[in-house]
Amino acid sequence: MGQAPAGDLVMRELGERAAVALAAAVLVVGTASVARAGCNLIPGTAKTFNSTMGATNRPYAAPGERLELAVRSCDTLATGLTPNPADHIVTVVFTPASGPRHAIVLNAADCSAIASQLSTCADALTGGGTATCIPAASAGVQIVDRNGVRFLGFKFPDTDTFVGTASDDRTLTGPARIAVTSPGDDLPCYLATSPCGSQPARACIDAFFANDGNCGTAVPQPSFGEFIALPPPNDYASDCFSEGPPPDGPCTATAPELRFTADSLGNLLLPVGWSGILVPGSVPVPRLLRARLQSPLPFEIPDRVFVSSFTPEGGILPPIFEPQVDPTLGDPDVVTLFGSVDAPYTILASRASTARATAATTAASAARRWRTARTASARRAASAIRAPSASSTPTAAPTGRARISSTPRAW
Repeated sequence: MGQAPAGDLVMRELGERAAVALAAAVLVVGTASVARAGCNLIPGTAKTFNSTMGATNRPYAAPGERLELAVRSCDTLATGLTPNPADHIVTVVFTPASGPRHAIVLNAADCSAIASQLSTCADALTGGGTATCIPAASAGVQIVDRNGVRFLGFKFPDTDTFVGTASDDRTLTGPARIAVTSPGDDLPCYLATSPCGSQPARACIDAFFANDGNCGTAVPQPSFGEFIALPPPNDYASDCFSEGPPPDGPCTATAPELRFTADSLGNLLLPVGWSGILVPGSVPVPRLLRARLQSPLPFEIPDRVFVSSFTPEGGILPPIFEPQVDPTLGDPDVVTLFGSVDAPYTILASRASTARATAATTAASAARRWRTARTASARRAASAIRAPSASSTPTAAPTGRARISSTPRAW
């Protein structure tokens, strides 16, 4: 699997709705780079992301996914972890640029034991923020040993009840801070307004930094600058429609929207589950993908764009994911993405660029105003898949979505 060139996308006169359009297209202002798609890393590959008072095994997490953190020997500000899970309370504070900042507390015991701390925490969360406890059965707080290193693991909280209806898969997303404290301590709701390190804690995760071997905080981590709460993964088989419905193909076209989020700089993250469209078999076979996406507001593509793809653990993936421009379409607000995938779950990321500082700042500002730490609800950008041997020809489609007709094949 080779590499494909990519480049920049310039957005003009972005407003709040343009942030939705930007994310629906999975594109953002970017520097010339290599575009990537989904392919498995070597089995067993593990990564560590170093933060202010500890380290995590991944830079982001979606609801229900397990997150683990550890304290390093050079973490002089952190008081450390013990072998007993009941000695630890995990607090996740969602920190949008504007709007309420909510705290979710994961307890290894009964929530009634920290009722007074919850009340004090809620009082500190001004602007309509709330403090909610998740009991032991759902929190999944555990102490685990990884090659002699003690980790605290837990299930990242599902906040579906905070946004929309309780079953629409819209959750609190975006930048978040995570602190581990003792049962008798005040809950760290100061994280709504202050970063890790401003008060003692067993561990605290916010920004990520390059590994200098000494817990340094001078150099940002190159791929992810902070911990991000992801929305539930998008099911690609529910989004696509060109091959299907079954048994003619895997596409069901039943998803009403795409779920995505953004970090503090306006970089977009889109989690995608590919299982429904992978080629059946015991050996992974790359599946070719083509997605045509249309913005409801104008944008311009003067040269090239890029989208990167990461594993659930934050590892970069090397294969092709190449944005294309079809000169026969006659619509400047439509872009086509072409790539391949053989992994069941990846996170697509489009990156803001200092080379397009003005446009990036506008896009990030619009995305933050619109997001307010909630899962963005974009009009579903319908997409299509095709077999490696299929030929595709674009056809007309209603505004907001576009079709690609492909050569039929058996699924």
